[in-house]
Amino acid sequence: MEKFSLEPQLVTKNGNQFLRLIYDKDRDYFLKEIENQTHTDNTISLSYRIRRPEEGKIIYITDVRTAHRSRSGLLFGYEGVLLDNSRQLIAENRLTSTAWKETLANITSGLVHDFSNIMSGIYSLSELYHSLINEKHPWAHGINQIKKNSMEAQNLVRRIIDLNRDLNSQRNIHNIEDLIRDQLDLIQVVISKNTHLRTEFTGEELPVYIDEVSFRQVLLNLTLNARDALENNGEIAIAVKKVKEGETVLKHL
Repeated sequence: MEKFSLEPQLVTKNGNQFLRLIYDKDRDYFLKEIENQTHTDNTISLSYRIRRPEEGKIIYITDVRTAHRSRSGLLFGYEGVLLDNSRQLIAENRLTSTAWKETLANITSGLVHDFSNIMSGIYSLSELYHSLINEKHPWAHGINQIKKNSMEAQNLVRRIIDLNRDLNSQRNIHNIEDLIRDQLDLIQVVISKNTHLRTEFTGEELPVYIDEVSFRQVLLNLTLNARDALENNGEIAIAVKKVKEGETVLKHL
């Protein structure tokens, strides 16, 4: 019991000491399973969580125990072992989570392409009908709005598809400000509505030799990190500045 910062003699004499270590949500399960096994001599195996009192750290336990009884059947206690399976279970959970994320990514990728095709059809029809009616027609404004929104949806989907392209590093010359501007519509979607997005551009042509897809992914990841770190009504600033060699970029840091 040294692993749990308790003296073995204290725990063997007072089971409540150990019971208090069991994670709150697992304690009822533990007691119920022990009660169900009260009248059996079979070796039982339980899995539950223990909270270390000094650190407050949660560890995952496999409890294997066999009942000891008198000749008359009176239960004296249990003999067994406690196995720390924390690393194994954490690794399994991560593996399961990773596998699910990969599956979800594949499903999402297919849905995104299907959605893009649907929006293309909506845009084509709205463009056709808009061209066939007079501008003063009562439906003209509505159809034009459908055309505009469907085009914006297609552009947004195209950004998502570009971010998921499985390509080897393909570097080229790009204007850094154009890449950021093209990504702003997707950034607006992922940040909170209460978060203000502020941008500062130079308006100059700033060519950089980079992998476009990787840059877009990095920019979106940085935005997500900033969003998660902010409280409500926060502000995310994206600024582009042309600096000379040796010049300090962020003077306030």
